[in-house]
Amino acid sequence: MAEYESTKLNPDAHLLLDQPLLRLPYELTKKNFRAAQRHIDQTQKQTLDTIASGLKSAAAPGAGHDPARAAAAATSALNTAVARLEKLKSRLQDLNANSAALTQQAQARITHLDELYSIPSLADVKYERWSAVRLDRLLVDYMLRAGYISSATQLAEEKGISDLVDVSEFRAVRDITHTLRSEKRVEPALAWCAENRAALKKMAHNFEFELRFQQAVELCRSGDLAQRVQAVAHAKRYFAQHPDPQWAIRRSGLLAFSPGLDVEPYRSWYSQHRWSDLADMFVTTHHALYSVPSRPLLHIALGAGLSALKTPACHSRFASPSSGVHHTPGPEGPQSPAWNDLDYLVDAQNMVGTTSLTTSVCPICSTELNKMARGVPYAHHSVSNVETDPVVLPNNRIYGKQRLEKLNEKFGTKAGRVRDPLDMSEYSWDEVRKVYIS
Repeated sequence: MAEYESTKLNPDAHLLLDQPLLRLPYELTKKNFRAAQRHIDQTQKQTLDTIASGLKSAAAPGAGHDPARAAAAATSALNTAVARLEKLKSRLQDLNANSAALTQQAQARITHLDELYSIPSLADVKYERWSAVRLDRLLVDYMLRAGYISSATQLAEEKGISDLVDVSEFRAVRDITHTLRSEKRVEPALAWCAENRAALKKMAHNFEFELRFQQAVELCRSGDLAQRVQAVAHAKRYFAQHPDPQWAIRRSGLLAFSPGLDVEPYRSWYSQHRWSDLADMFVTTHHALYSVPSRPLLHIALGAGLSALKTPACHSRFASPSSGVHHTPGPEGPQSPAWNDLDYLVDAQNMVGTTSLTTSVCPICSTELNKMARGVPYAHHSVSNVETDPVVLPNNRIYGKQRLEKLNEKFGTKAGRVRDPLDMSEYSWDEVRKVYIS
C-alpha cells in the first residue's frame, strides 16, 4: 500500500508547472476580442459620420437645384462607408483566423493536460510518454526565450508539438527586441504599446513613456538646434501625460545638457546601453501583461528536481563519497578501491577500480547543473536513509562503521589503523569519532 501511494500520480500537482500552457492562448484571445470590439466601434462611428455628412451635403440648399451634385455627394459618402466596412471585414477576418488558431492551440493543450487524469501511476508507461512530450515542450520554451527561434520551430515540428508551444508569440517578441537592441528603433515597440494601451494603463506600466523619452534623447543627441527645439515640443506633448509629475520634471532636464556631459543620470540616459535596457524592459512588460513566467519553465522544473536531491553536503568543501566531485586518486594497484560505489568496494571480488567519481550520475554534482543547484533550497526528508552507525574520519568524511571495517579488512589495513576508501589516507582508529544525528 505504501509503495502504491508513493507512485500514485497527482495530476493537480503537475498542473502547477503547466499553468502558463493555457494562460497565454487565453490572454491572446482576449486581446483579439478587444481589438475586434475596438475596430467595430471605431468603424461604426466613422461610417455613421460619413453617411450623415453625405446626407447633409445632398440636402444642402444648393444641391436641390443640381440633382447630379446631390447624387454625387451621396454616392461618395456611401462609397467611403462601404470602403470602411470592407476594411473592417478584412481586419475581422484576420482576427477570426488568429482566434481560430488560438482555439486550436487551447484545445490541443487541454487534451494534453487531460491525459494526466487517465494515468494512475508514475510507473505507468503512459506517464513516461507524457513526460517526454513535456520535456520537449520545456526545451522548445527554453530555446524560444534564448532567441533560437528557427531551431525551436524545427524541434516543435519534428516532435509534433507545434500547438503546445508559443513560437509565433516569441517570434514577435524577438523581432521587437531586435529593433530596439540592434536597429535602435522604437516604432515597432510603440505600435505594440498602442495595441495594448488599455491593459498597460491598467497595470500602471511606464514602458511607453520610456520609449517616448528615448525619442527625445535621440533628438538631443545630434546637437542640432532645430532637433533640440523639436525635442522640447516632443517633451511637452508626451512627458506631461506621465502620472508622476516629478518624472516629467527630472527627464526634462535632459533638454538642457549635451551628450558629452559626464554627470549622472544624464550620462546613463545618453548611453547606447540604454537600448538594451529598453529591450529587456519590453520583455519584462510583455511577460507581465500575458502572465508569462519570467524564468524558463525548464529552469523551474529543474529547480524542483534539484531541490528534491540536494543535501547540505552537495556544495560542501568536503566532498562526500558519491558527490561526483573530483578527488586526487589514491595509489593504483590491487589495494585501490572503486571510486563510484562503496557497496562495490565491499562486495567486489577484485579491488581494481573501474570508474572515477567524475562519472557520477548525480545531477547536482554535474558541471552543467552544479551552479544552478546552489540557489535552490535543500530537500526535506521525513525518512532517513543514513547508515545506522555513522563515524567521521579526521578529514570530515562520514561512513558507516561496519562498512568501513569491512573495507579495511579487504585493504589489509594494519590493526588499529583505518584507511579512507576514497583517497587511501590512513588514520588511527582512536581518531575516529562517532556521529550523532540530531
